[in-house]
Formats: sequence, C-alpha cells, structure tokens
Amino acid sequence: MKVLHYLLYICLSVCLASINYAKDNISKPSVLQKALELFKKSKVDAAFGLVKDGFSQENSKECLDIGQFIDYKLRLPKKAVPFYMCAAKHGSKPALLSLRWIVTKNIREVPLHPVVDRLLKKYALQTNDGELLYAAGDLMFRSKGYKKRYPQILKFWEQSAKKSWPEAFFQIGTAYMRGTLIKQDLKKAAENFEKCIDVKYFWCANQYGEKLLTGKFFSQDVSKAKEVFNKIHEAGSGKGLSIYASHLLSGKHVKKNSKLAYELLQKLELEGAEFRPATYAQLAKCYKRGKYCPKDKVKYLNLLRKAAIRFDAKSCYKLAKLYSKGKVVPKDDIEAYLLHLMGMYYGYQPSLGASNKIVASWKKKYKNVDKHLIRFKMFCIMMQGKLKISKVYDANLNHGIALFYGIRGVYDPEQGLKLVQKSIDNGNEEAKLVLKMFLEEHQKNTNKE
Repeated sequence: MKVLHYLLYICLSVCLASINYAKDNISKPSVLQKALELFKKSKVDAAFGLVKDGFSQENSKECLDIGQFIDYKLRLPKKAVPFYMCAAKHGSKPALLSLRWIVTKNIREVPLHPVVDRLLKKYALQTNDGELLYAAGDLMFRSKGYKKRYPQILKFWEQSAKKSWPEAFFQIGTAYMRGTLIKQDLKKAAENFEKCIDVKYFWCANQYGEKLLTGKFFSQDVSKAKEVFNKIHEAGSGKGLSIYASHLLSGKHVKKNSKLAYELLQKLELEGAEFRPATYAQLAKCYKRGKYCPKDKVKYLNLLRKAAIRFDAKSCYKLAKLYSKGKVVPKDDIEAYLLHLMGMYYGYQPSLGASNKIVASWKKKYKNVDKHLIRFKMFCIMMQGKLKISKVYDANLNHGIALFYGIRGVYDPEQGLKLVQKSIDNGNEEAKLVLKMFLEEHQKNTNKE
C-alpha cells in the first residue's frame, strides 16, 4: 500500500512540475516574441533595442518570423539581415532565399556576402534542393569574379536542372547559346530551352520561340518556331502564338498576314490567353475598325484598358482622351487625368500637355481649386508608384477622390471616404489602397487641427 501511495505521489509531482513549466513558458514569452509585438505596435526603436543583444540563440522559427515582418511589413530588408542569419544558420530555406535577394541587391552595403554564399552552398548540397542549388549558383553569378567561378556556377545550375528547377534550364540554355563563358553549343541550348515547356516556364520557352522566328543566335526557322509556340499552347499558355501573330502583323521577320494574325488573336482572346501590352492595343484597334474583326465597342474598350494597365503608354493616352470627351465611355476628368499621368510616367509626351489642359479646365471651372491641387498631385504621384490605374472603371472611386481633394469644386472628405468604402464593398480591390492613403492623410490633418 505504501508503495502505491509513493508511486501516486511521484506521478502527481511530475504532473504539477509539467504544469508549472508550461505556465512559465506560456507566461514568459521569448525576447523575439516581445520584440515582434513591439514591431506590430510600430515601436520600432524599442523593438530593435530589445533584440540588440543575445537574440542569436533564440528559436530559428521566431528569428524567421521577425525577419519577415521587418522585411515585408516594415520594408526594411537590411535591418532584417541579422534575424535571417539567425534562421539561416539552422538551415531555414525561406531565410536563405531572402538573404540571397537582399545581398544580391545590396552587395556593396551588406558585408555578409561571403557568409551567405557559404551557407547557401552548404545547405543546397546537403538538402539537394533544386531552388537552393539554383540560388547558390545565381548568387555566385551576380558577384565579383564570377567569370573565374563559372564552371562551379554551371555545376550548381546543372544539379538544379536535374531537380527540374525552371530557371536553371533558362540559365544553362542561355550560357550555351551565347558561348561567352563556355563553348557555344546551340544544340544543348535548344534542349534546355525546350525543357522549359515541360516545367511550364513559358517566359523562357517564348523567348526561345521568338529567337527562332527572328533568327537571333539560332538560324531563322519559322516552322520550328511555330512548332515551339504550338507546344507552349498545348502546355497551357497562348502567349507564344500571340507573339507569332504580332510578327505576322508587323511583317518584319515573317510575311505579313493581318487576316491570319487577327483570326489567331481572336481565338486566343476567347481562350483567355495573356498577350503583350502592344498586342492588346493591336487587337483593340481591330475591334474598333471592324476590318478583320467584328466592330465591338465593349471589346475595344476592355482591350485598350488591358493594354493601359500593362504599361502601354499610347493606350493610356487614347483611353484618357475618351474619358475627357465622354465618347463611348462616361465623361470623367479624374479617370482621364490619372491615365494621362500614367502615359507620362511611361514616356509618352503628348500625355503631359493633355494633363495640363485638364488642370487648367479645373481652375477655370471651379473656385478655390488651387489650394487643393498640391495635395491631389501628391496623391497622384504616390498612386503612380503603387496603384497605377484601376483594372475597371469605377465612378464611385473617382468621385470619392474628387470630393476628398475638392477637385470638382466641392470639398467633402467625409463623403469622399464613404464613396471609396462603397467602391470596396462593390469588390474593387484597388480602392483599398486609396482608402489606406486617405485615412493616413485624414489622420495627419486631424492631428494638425
């Protein structure tokens, strides 16, 4: 009986000790957990002060979490380096890949390049991971003295290619195609580029098809190029055939055949294929003129907008003119102005004069617009870098912008915020960024008052 009591006593003691240990661990968050909470509360200096010393022995998962928060949320990649290093030393793949990008972009400013290079190679060879093997070769390729190390770089890429990592096929194919650092071998280059189709790396495969079409590096072979583009199409991308169609329209490298080109583009558009910006603009023109395509104003506008949001400057200008005049689309000076700004941003000079005319019309038509224009122009500059233009025309969003900045003669920021919120409720994702920018500015103005 005494033995039984003694055993029960031991079991209870162990259970209580486990509970107390768990309580202590739950109630005492690690240094990194505390720092992460401070970062989330925007107390950046306090957070960095907390982790300045002694965080390197912390859990590698916590190191990765805080590194990613600093990198992605605070947008301070260089500050994230020590935390990524902490995780990378334990073999964390996301940390190693993040370090590779930070070091690549800031080789002179981040003095850890040799350490990252060594860690990447170590864990790439240990894990035999295709992405890490490619990254190790890529970091060496982007570093000083890469020409002497090129055989080693190529070895890493070849091992990566055995694991079917897409970019490895492109780099190996490019190396054999150019023949600058290794002996040129167009047969091996073609083999690697064709493997891009199998791994669905369509950008690489399309580049190969276009080189065959134009005769750059490879001998011009239109039938082989068509074969490659058809294989890409069968694998799930119509962009290659759209490239072929655009060459049929220009007639530069193949015999011009506009009818065949537009028939092909219409078929691909119905399939939902992605085109280059200029190709969207060409197909839009076809629907406008009605020569090889049926006249269709809706398709014309949709395709013109697709070209514009993909940075085709001339399409931005054309679409802006339609909104300025109210032809085919509702008249909207805000939409027109933003589109002209985008045209200017991508180097189309006529957009500059057109945007100045819109500003002059606001000054002439509405009172007290001058004092609001500076804030509005600052907003537009910020939008150029982040938002570009909305994928769909949204009157609520544009009128909300006009009210918030008093551009159309009425200054009512509260109503402007409501209209932008309404736009979000209707499913416009771009409006979320506008609302965020509005709230930040509104808060600043409230604090000043």
